[in-house]
Amino acid sequence: MKKILLITPRYPFPILGGDKDRFIGIAKTLAKKNQIDIISISNKNHKKDYQNNLSHKIIVFKINFFLRIFYSIFFLFKANPMQVSFYYSLVAKKYIQKIIHKYDAIIIHGIRSAQYLPESFKGKKILEMTDLMSLNFKKIYKAMPFYNPLKYIYFTESFLIKKYENNICKKFNKIILISKNDLYEEKNVKFKKKISVIPSGIFLNKKIYRFNIKNYKIIFLGNIKYYPNKVACYNFVKNIMPEISKKFKNIEFHIIGKINFIDKFLLRKNNQIKIHGPVENIKKILKNSICAVNNVNIATGFQTKTLKYMSYGLPTLALKKARNNEFKDNKDIIYFKNNYELIKKISEIKNNKKLSESISKICYSKINKNYTWDKRLFKYQNLL
Repeated sequence: MKKILLITPRYPFPILGGDKDRFIGIAKTLAKKNQIDIISISNKNHKKDYQNNLSHKIIVFKINFFLRIFYSIFFLFKANPMQVSFYYSLVAKKYIQKIIHKYDAIIIHGIRSAQYLPESFKGKKILEMTDLMSLNFKKIYKAMPFYNPLKYIYFTESFLIKKYENNICKKFNKIILISKNDLYEEKNVKFKKKISVIPSGIFLNKKIYRFNIKNYKIIFLGNIKYYPNKVACYNFVKNIMPEISKKFKNIEFHIIGKINFIDKFLLRKNNQIKIHGPVENIKKILKNSICAVNNVNIATGFQTKTLKYMSYGLPTLALKKARNNEFKDNKDIIYFKNNYELIKKISEIKNNKKLSESISKICYSKINKNYTWDKRLFKYQNLL
């Protein structure tokens, strides 16, 4: 049994979002054979009862908004990306340096937390990078129109983050990515020899889907403050819903996840769009669903939201460019190339009982058999 310190830039409860899913998956899996402690950065105080989900020590360092802004500007003069500096806590850094000698290994979740790696630590150092943030930001700024001022912030950040990734990764023994896709797209990665690919998994869920010709909900799950998710939702509302509504009058598009006031106001102008915000238990919302969609076109890769849909047995429609070869088209999942195909596939899945029930049954069985965190994260124990 080893003693492991896990550091995350976001308080992991409630488990909403792919990054939190993965972090808690890692924590729970490693805790079965090791002693773990968790350090989290946050902007507010949290209820203690969430910690019972892990039964392990979680220490939270609160950073107020003004300190976040101060450090973001201060470290910008040192060419640090704001995405990193925004999560800096001097108190947390000093605390980690003080207690790190007690641990055999340290796992840093995301490059935002990499700044907390003590220089003096001699144990195993693992950076759970998940994906290349620099590449993600690069895709986002390229997708933004030139008149959007955020485009130039993302452009600058992508450059600074790439430089930071290459420098900080020198200090780790291992770098973890969830897929090889980023390496195919980004050739100039200086730490390739340190990379291990450990795919994401999912927590077991009860099968929700039941076919009924009267089902009327289409589900989208994700943080709508995240630009690729936001674009995907607006595209669905503008280009997909009008066409689907012509065929099925009572259809509704349900969006589950964090969302700002402006987007909530604009999207709800259509009374067929239902905004739920962040919901910890989504089972009630998923009832009477036709299907769930992942039409995110900017950030490629097989996303956790797709696994989440399938873990409830929902027939899932995903963009073909984010294809995962482990899932077969029209058997485990339905892929589409463009909006026209998406509209066609939604119509088909709504009316075709045999196809819908078959996909629901097969995807649910496959997820629960092969995609639990224990089975997806078995490599972690060997890295320690």
